[in-house]
Amino acid sequence: LAAGRVRTRPMRSIHRHSISVRSFYKKLKQMAKVSKKRGREFNFSRFANRHIALKLAYDGRSFTGLATQGGGEGDNSVEKHLFEALEKVKLIAGRSGAKFSRAGRTDKGVSAFGQVVALQARSAFRPGTKPEAMPLHPSDAIVEVNEVGERTQEKREIDYCGLLNRVLPEAIRVLAWAPVTEDFSARFSAESRSYRYFFSARGLDLSAMDEAARLLIGSHDFRNFCKMDVVNVRNFRRRVYRAAVRLVGHAEALAPGNSAPRMAVFEVEGNAFLWHMVRCIMQVLTYVGRGVEQPHIVSELLDVELRPKKPHYPMAEDTGLVLHDCGYGHRLDFDFEARNLAHLQAHLTRRYEIHAVEASKAADQLRALAGAKLRVEHVKAWLNEAVDFAIRKGLPDRAGQRLKERLLAAVDGEGAPALDWSTVLLLLHAENVQIDHAGHLSLLSCRHTPLLEREAGPAYEEKIRLLGEKRRNEYEEKLELSRKGQECEEDGEEGAARTRDKAFFQKMLKQGKMGQPDLHDAK
Repeated sequence: LAAGRVRTRPMRSIHRHSISVRSFYKKLKQMAKVSKKRGREFNFSRFANRHIALKLAYDGRSFTGLATQGGGEGDNSVEKHLFEALEKVKLIAGRSGAKFSRAGRTDKGVSAFGQVVALQARSAFRPGTKPEAMPLHPSDAIVEVNEVGERTQEKREIDYCGLLNRVLPEAIRVLAWAPVTEDFSARFSAESRSYRYFFSARGLDLSAMDEAARLLIGSHDFRNFCKMDVVNVRNFRRRVYRAAVRLVGHAEALAPGNSAPRMAVFEVEGNAFLWHMVRCIMQVLTYVGRGVEQPHIVSELLDVELRPKKPHYPMAEDTGLVLHDCGYGHRLDFDFEARNLAHLQAHLTRRYEIHAVEASKAADQLRALAGAKLRVEHVKAWLNEAVDFAIRKGLPDRAGQRLKERLLAAVDGEGAPALDWSTVLLLLHAENVQIDHAGHLSLLSCRHTPLLEREAGPAYEEKIRLLGEKRRNEYEEKLELSRKGQECEEDGEEGAARTRDKAFFQKMLKQGKMGQPDLHDAK
């Protein structure tokens, strides 16, 4: 027995050593395999390329804008994430040879549901395969034929949408793809673009806003409704096909005393848009909705012969703006896939439900507040304090004192020792007073300076004279491009401008600079 124990111990030790050696060898092979895989470059020459268009949707609140900002650490643009995804799934080798173009550039905070980009991407088919021999729709299958003319197998195109959506951030979705011709540009081939601006209709006259919006329809010079970039833009004439303001969603008309807002949307469709054009228009429409400007202010500002200088006014916020769609006529026909739409349906439904729950909770709290009881002396003290604060912030003293007298008299007129909060809100509404987002009283009609009485910025010609040396050189270079573009076969001012833009597009394409900031896009 003793001898047996002596013989067994070395055997067990050898067995354990053998297991550890095998484990180490297995790990070594795995590491070598991973290292070999990492070191092996993807061979793009084994595949054909094709020019495709992608339809994108993204939530602008999550990004620093659409266009890339150099690709550094602070660059959180949609394009940066898109190109990282394209390179990760080996659809492109890099941006420089992708012939990338975008339909419209959107700023930080601006979203899109119908953004279109075009690029040269890898195909599933062999090199030398002609574009017309490739599938025209994602679900189509092509029977490949080898060198001797034998039929091999059915082959489908790469699932561009599914492949990209698996690696893109959830706030960016590829909705569909379509093959396009080599001369297609997502920007210059677009025949129309439509934007939607969503906003709270609380305290706004939507019918007056709609009346003002319809004055935008037609071909006009919109230099008073944009941020003027004189180096890159010389033609400020754009054609608006459709413009309207309406209520959206299932929100019913609420009583004046209820603080829950109705939601509305401003819709505008045109051939192209200037820098910040939609947000500038929306700000002017908001003034009309508040009753501090009349609808005809739109016509006044569109008359650049009479008003060559843009009055100073802020832009509407960015978060309400959405690039809704881009139209290409018969040049582009997106074919949607059921599998991709199912994933998108689930994503949007989940997002909608999250925000709907939060909105329902807030609405319930607002209804609960409406029934809160306040003693009359406390209401009077708050009104005195709130009106005095509004006076300190710019409300004319005489108008403020009169407002205070009317509000206090209205409170006394209720003849009750306590008032519901909803009653207080009704009294404020009767005086055209709102509670702003900071909790202060807002009577904008008393503080608003009419647009036509405001200080105005320099006119177009003055801006050119004020250019520095570097910007003037850029201006003269692009002016030369513009002169060359005027020798074109297209007739009319808009046609000439479109041809000049195409000349610039071709120059940038040859220099490999496509994807740099656009010149005529709305933000």
